[in-house]
Amino acid sequence: MIKRYPRSKKQGVLSFFSTFFDKNSKTDIVVRRPPRVHLGHLHSVSFDMESPERQSGIGLTNISRTGIGFLASHCQWPQPGSSVQGTLNILNHKLPTTLRVVHLTSVVVGCHFTVIGQEFSEILSSYFDAELDALRLVKVSPQYLKKCPAGTPVWYKGLDNSELFIVHTDNRIHEFTMVFLGNTIHWSEHLESAQYGVYQGSEVELYSQTATSLPSSIVQPSEINITAIKFIQNIKDLKRGFTDQIEKILNISSSANLG
Repeated sequence: MIKRYPRSKKQGVLSFFSTFFDKNSKTDIVVRRPPRVHLGHLHSVSFDMESPERQSGIGLTNISRTGIGFLASHCQWPQPGSSVQGTLNILNHKLPTTLRVVHLTSVVVGCHFTVIGQEFSEILSSYFDAELDALRLVKVSPQYLKKCPAGTPVWYKGLDNSELFIVHTDNRIHEFTMVFLGNTIHWSEHLESAQYGVYQGSEVELYSQTATSLPSSIVQPSEINITAIKFIQNIKDLKRGFTDQIEKILNISSSANLG
């Protein structure tokens, strides 16, 4: 699992982005409910129901820190208001929990966690941090961004030093910088491969992209890339073309490090 580096309470990476941001403008970010992570095939997560009936390997459709969703066809579900006991399986962790059914249709089931222990909360938060951080990002309106000679800037910013900044022309990315879990990745078309780094106080320190030149305390690029891809796949309203380009660049960078 990717290492979390301490995040500064200061603006951190905003010092880099200030070149493109109008400081006289303000944006307000409001998170109305806990963001839900929509799970894909890469997530090793399932639920084993123990009561009111026994059913193993139930697949999840989404999850947040307060609730969870399932496909209704996976088993016979009780009516809304009923309790369900079972075990949430995340990688090698088995987390006993109690759910309350709050929404039931012929397609999906929505439940709230009613019993959440400390270990449960910590593991859930740790495993889904990248996705949950991404879901909190808000796209900054273009009217607040200064013009960039290299292309059109696009900026997603969050509440906890999570960022994605892209410069593109006609949807072709010329450079990007992302920050998540205290880690940074920077790439431009003038670089042979992506650069990786971490926060050092309120500043960002970038290291060479080659695994042999990274300090031993730094998570290796291949591991960072796995979490980075989870991160960008969960940014709301991010164009699929941007996601595909960034994934391709990260995969090339991983291949270069393996070579």
